[in-house]
Amino acid sequence: MTSTKPKPKVLVFIDWFLPGEKAGGPVRSCANLLDHLQLEIDFYVVTRDTDYTEATPYTSIQRDAWNVVEGKNVYYISEQELTQKTLADRIAEINPDFIYLNSMWSPVFTLQVLAAARSLQTQAKLILATRGMLAQSALRIKWLKKKLFLMYAQIKGIYKNITFHASTETEAKDIKGVFGASVKIVVAGNLPRLLFLQEELKQRKEHNHLRLISVARIAPEKNTLFALMCLNAVKARVHIDF
Repeated sequence: MTSTKPKPKVLVFIDWFLPGEKAGGPVRSCANLLDHLQLEIDFYVVTRDTDYTEATPYTSIQRDAWNVVEGKNVYYISEQELTQKTLADRIAEINPDFIYLNSMWSPVFTLQVLAAARSLQTQAKLILATRGMLAQSALRIKWLKKKLFLMYAQIKGIYKNITFHASTETEAKDIKGVFGASVKIVVAGNLPRLLFLQEELKQRKEHNHLRLISVARIAPEKNTLFALMCLNAVKARVHIDF
Protein backbone atom coordinates (compact mmCIF):
# COMPACT_ATOMS: atom_id res chain seq x y z
CA MET A 1 0.00 0.00 0.00
CA THR A 2 1.17 3.51 -0.74
CA SER A 3 0.56 6.22 1.82
CA THR A 4 -0.59 9.68 0.84
CA LYS A 5 1.59 12.36 2.35
CA PRO A 6 -0.55 14.86 4.29
CA LYS A 7 -0.65 18.40 3.01
CA PRO A 8 1.29 20.98 5.05
CA LYS A 9 -0.85 23.14 7.33
CA VAL A 10 -0.40 26.90 7.29
CA LEU A 11 -2.02 29.05 9.96
CA VAL A 12 -2.42 32.61 8.68
CA PHE A 13 -2.80 35.57 11.03
CA ILE A 14 -3.96 38.85 9.52
CA ASP A 15 -5.72 41.86 11.05
CA TRP A 16 -8.40 42.08 8.35
CA PHE A 17 -9.61 39.54 5.81
CA LEU A 18 -12.55 38.68 3.58
CA PRO A 19 -15.33 39.66 3.33
CA GLY A 20 -13.58 42.90 4.31
CA GLU A 21 -11.92 44.99 1.61
CA LYS A 22 -11.01 48.31 3.22
CA ALA A 23 -7.51 47.25 4.35
CA GLY A 24 -6.46 47.14 0.72
CA GLY A 25 -3.58 45.15 -0.74
CA PRO A 26 -2.67 42.71 2.07
CA VAL A 27 -6.20 41.27 2.16
CA ARG A 28 -6.25 40.65 -1.58
CA SER A 29 -2.67 39.38 -1.71
CA CYS A 30 -3.36 36.91 1.08
CA ALA A 31 -6.66 35.75 -0.44
CA ASN A 32 -5.01 35.26 -3.85
CA LEU A 33 -2.26 33.18 -2.28
CA LEU A 34 -4.83 30.87 -0.71
CA ASP A 35 -6.80 30.59 -3.95
CA HIS A 36 -3.75 29.51 -5.93
CA LEU A 37 -2.27 27.06 -3.40
CA GLN A 38 -5.29 25.58 -1.61
CA LEU A 39 -4.99 22.26 -3.49
CA GLU A 40 -1.43 21.77 -2.19
CA ILE A 41 -1.73 23.35 1.27
CA ASP A 42 -4.32 23.35 4.05
CA PHE A 43 -4.79 27.00 5.02
CA TYR A 44 -6.46 28.32 8.16
CA VAL A 45 -6.98 32.06 8.65
CA VAL A 46 -7.41 33.88 11.96
CA THR A 47 -8.60 37.48 11.81
CA ARG A 48 -10.86 40.15 13.32
CA ASP A 49 -14.64 40.08 12.96
CA THR A 50 -14.68 43.62 11.55
CA ASP A 51 -13.35 45.41 8.48
CA TYR A 52 -10.61 48.05 8.61
CA THR A 53 -11.79 51.24 10.46
CA GLU A 54 -15.14 49.58 11.23
CA ALA A 55 -16.57 48.79 14.67
CA THR A 56 -19.60 46.80 13.53
CA PRO A 57 -18.91 43.06 13.05
CA TYR A 58 -19.64 41.31 9.76
CA THR A 59 -23.22 40.04 9.66
CA SER A 60 -22.49 37.13 7.34
CA ILE A 61 -20.21 35.16 9.68
CA GLN A 62 -20.28 33.40 13.02
CA ARG A 63 -18.02 35.11 15.52
CA ASP A 64 -15.45 33.28 17.66
CA ALA A 65 -15.82 30.19 15.49
CA TRP A 66 -14.53 28.66 12.29
CA ASN A 67 -16.33 29.65 9.10
CA VAL A 68 -15.96 28.70 5.46
CA VAL A 69 -15.73 31.90 3.41
CA GLU A 70 -15.19 31.63 -0.35
CA GLY A 71 -13.84 28.14 0.25
CA LYS A 72 -11.42 29.29 2.96
CA ASN A 73 -11.34 28.25 6.64
CA VAL A 74 -11.54 31.48 8.63
CA TYR A 75 -11.79 32.08 12.38
CA TYR A 76 -13.23 35.52 13.24
CA ILE A 77 -12.30 36.83 16.69
CA SER A 78 -14.65 39.25 18.45
CA GLU A 79 -13.23 42.28 20.24
CA GLN A 80 -13.81 40.79 23.70
CA GLU A 81 -11.98 37.58 22.77
CA LEU A 82 -9.01 39.31 21.13
CA THR A 83 -6.44 37.96 23.60
CA GLN A 84 -3.14 36.13 23.50
CA LYS A 85 -4.88 33.08 24.97
CA THR A 86 -7.31 32.96 22.02
CA LEU A 87 -4.37 33.14 19.62
CA ALA A 88 -2.52 30.42 21.51
CA ASP A 89 -5.64 28.23 21.49
CA ARG A 90 -5.86 28.49 17.70
CA ILE A 91 -2.19 27.55 17.31
CA ALA A 92 -2.61 24.55 19.62
CA GLU A 93 -5.84 23.53 17.86
CA ILE A 94 -4.42 23.56 14.32
CA ASN A 95 -0.85 22.52 15.23
CA PRO A 96 0.43 24.06 11.99
CA ASP A 97 3.62 23.39 10.10
CA PHE A 98 3.92 27.10 9.31
CA ILE A 99 2.63 30.31 10.88
CA TYR A 100 2.27 33.10 8.33
CA LEU A 101 2.09 36.70 9.58
CA ASN A 102 1.08 39.72 7.51
CA SER A 103 2.25 42.80 9.38
CA MET A 104 5.44 44.18 10.91
CA TRP A 105 3.67 46.20 13.55
CA SER A 106 0.34 44.57 14.44
CA PRO A 107 0.21 44.40 18.26
CA VAL A 108 -2.22 41.46 18.17
CA PHE A 109 -1.83 39.56 14.92
CA THR A 110 1.98 39.66 14.85
CA LEU A 111 3.48 40.52 18.23
CA GLN A 112 1.00 38.62 20.40
CA VAL A 113 1.00 35.71 17.95
CA LEU A 114 4.79 35.48 18.18
CA ALA A 115 4.57 35.56 21.98
CA ALA A 116 1.87 32.87 21.96
CA ALA A 117 3.81 30.64 19.55
CA ARG A 118 6.95 30.85 21.65
CA SER A 119 5.09 30.24 24.90
CA LEU A 120 3.73 27.02 23.34
CA GLN A 121 7.21 26.13 22.06
CA THR A 122 5.60 25.28 18.74
CA GLN A 123 7.74 23.66 16.07
CA ALA A 124 5.93 25.63 13.35
CA LYS A 125 8.18 27.68 11.11
CA LEU A 126 7.51 31.41 11.34
CA ILE A 127 7.07 33.45 8.16
CA LEU A 128 6.44 37.19 8.12
CA ALA A 129 5.31 39.14 5.05
CA THR A 130 6.39 42.75 5.58
CA ARG A 131 3.84 44.03 3.00
CA GLY A 132 6.01 47.04 2.13
CA MET A 133 6.14 48.27 5.73
CA LEU A 134 9.95 48.48 5.73
CA ALA A 135 10.21 50.65 2.62
CA GLN A 136 11.93 53.97 3.31
CA SER A 137 8.76 55.87 2.39
CA ALA A 138 6.78 53.83 4.93
CA LEU A 139 9.41 54.10 7.67
CA ARG A 140 9.40 57.90 7.38
CA ILE A 141 5.83 57.95 8.69
CA LYS A 142 5.97 57.99 12.51
CA TRP A 143 9.70 57.37 12.02
CA LEU A 144 10.80 57.91 15.61
CA LYS A 145 8.22 55.50 17.02
CA LYS A 146 9.19 52.84 14.45
CA LYS A 147 12.93 53.37 14.97
CA LEU A 148 12.62 52.99 18.73
CA PHE A 149 10.44 49.91 18.36
CA LEU A 150 12.89 48.24 15.95
CA MET A 151 15.73 48.89 18.41
CA TYR A 152 13.63 47.35 21.19
CA ALA A 153 12.70 44.40 18.95
CA GLN A 154 16.34 43.71 18.19
CA ILE A 155 17.26 43.74 21.88
CA LYS A 156 14.36 41.43 22.77
CA GLY A 157 14.77 39.17 19.74
CA ILE A 158 11.15 39.63 18.70
CA TYR A 159 11.88 38.78 15.06
CA LYS A 160 14.45 36.09 15.83
CA ASN A 161 14.29 32.86 13.79
CA ILE A 162 11.78 34.32 11.34
CA THR A 163 11.83 33.90 7.58
CA PHE A 164 10.74 37.10 5.85
CA HIS A 165 8.57 37.00 2.75
CA ALA A 166 9.39 39.74 0.26
CA SER A 167 7.27 40.20 -2.85
CA THR A 168 10.10 41.87 -4.81
CA GLU A 169 13.88 42.17 -4.76
CA THR A 170 13.43 45.81 -3.75
CA GLU A 171 11.43 44.73 -0.70
CA ALA A 172 14.12 42.17 0.13
CA LYS A 173 16.68 44.99 0.04
CA ASP A 174 14.50 47.03 2.41
CA ILE A 175 14.34 44.11 4.85
CA LYS A 176 18.12 43.66 4.76
CA GLY A 177 18.50 47.39 5.34
CA VAL A 178 16.73 46.98 8.67
CA PHE A 179 17.77 43.50 9.84
CA GLY A 180 21.13 43.01 8.12
CA ALA A 181 22.41 41.05 5.13
CA SER A 182 22.30 37.68 6.91
CA VAL A 183 18.55 37.73 7.57
CA LYS A 184 16.62 34.87 5.95
CA ILE A 185 14.37 36.08 3.12
CA VAL A 186 12.27 34.31 0.51
CA VAL A 187 11.30 36.40 -2.51
CA ALA A 188 7.98 35.39 -4.07
CA GLY A 189 5.83 37.78 -6.07
CA ASN A 190 2.19 38.44 -5.26
CA LEU A 191 -0.15 36.18 -7.21
CA PRO A 192 -2.93 37.57 -9.39
CA ARG A 193 -6.57 37.14 -8.58
CA LEU A 194 -8.25 34.11 -10.10
CA LEU A 195 -11.01 35.37 -12.35
CA PHE A 196 -13.46 33.35 -14.38
CA LEU A 197 -14.97 35.60 -17.01
CA GLN A 198 -18.07 34.42 -18.80
CA GLU A 199 -17.29 36.53 -21.85
CA GLU A 200 -14.57 38.80 -23.13
CA LEU A 201 -14.92 42.34 -21.83
CA LYS A 202 -14.40 45.05 -24.43
CA GLN A 203 -14.11 48.75 -23.80
CA ARG A 204 -13.34 51.53 -26.25
CA LYS A 205 -10.99 54.36 -25.36
CA GLU A 206 -12.59 57.79 -25.64
CA HIS A 207 -10.50 60.57 -27.15
CA ASN A 208 -9.34 63.17 -24.58
CA HIS A 209 -10.83 61.18 -21.72
CA LEU A 210 -8.53 59.51 -19.17
CA ARG A 211 -10.16 57.00 -16.85
CA LEU A 212 -8.20 55.73 -13.85
CA ILE A 213 -8.88 53.53 -10.84
CA SER A 214 -6.93 53.32 -7.60
CA VAL A 215 -7.11 49.99 -5.80
CA ALA A 216 -4.94 51.11 -2.87
CA ARG A 217 -6.33 52.41 0.38
CA ILE A 218 -6.00 56.17 0.89
CA ALA A 219 -3.01 56.63 3.18
CA PRO A 220 0.06 58.95 3.24
CA GLU A 221 2.49 56.25 2.10
CA LYS A 222 0.41 55.64 -1.05
CA ASN A 223 1.16 59.21 -2.25
CA THR A 224 -2.41 59.77 -3.45
CA LEU A 225 -2.17 63.53 -3.01
CA PHE A 226 0.91 63.71 -5.27
CA ALA A 227 -0.89 61.69 -7.94
CA LEU A 228 -3.84 64.11 -7.88
CA MET A 229 -1.48 67.08 -8.11
CA CYS A 230 0.14 65.54 -11.20
CA LEU A 231 -3.26 64.99 -12.79
CA ASN A 232 -3.95 68.71 -12.50
CA ALA A 233 -1.53 69.22 -15.41
CA VAL A 234 -3.44 66.82 -17.67
CA LYS A 235 -5.43 68.75 -20.26
CA ALA A 236 -7.78 65.89 -21.10
CA ARG A 237 -10.89 65.07 -19.08
CA VAL A 238 -9.91 62.86 -16.14
CA HIS A 239 -12.11 60.46 -14.22
CA ILE A 240 -10.63 58.59 -11.27
CA ASP A 241 -12.31 56.11 -8.96
CA PHE A 242 -11.05 55.24 -5.48
